[in-house]
Amino acid sequence: MAKGQVLVIACGAIARELVRIRDLNGWDHVRFQCLPAKLHNTPELIPGAVREMIERKRADYDALFVASGSQAQLVPDPPVTVANGELDAVAGNAPDG
Repeated sequence: MAKGQVLVIACGAIARELVRIRDLNGWDHVRFQCLPAKLHNTPELIPGAVREMIERKRADYDALFVASGSQAQLVPDPPVTVANGELDAVAGNAPDG
């Protein structure tokens, strides 16, 4: 794991915007991994796919974040955060909007 590396697990629909934000701010330590587009046809599978990706990637990054244009579909239940390779449950969901 490279020190200070951050992974953003994202919906591909907002990938361009996320890359632009990263580039404008010079955040060279931020990487993106987009979920497969086919999941939009089966939104009930999205939280499980996010959780699986977190499990696969968490040892490779200091922190992981989930970014989506539609939070309700993307956030695993229960929501999680990852810091320093540790997976932590988070109480409650992020508010919509």
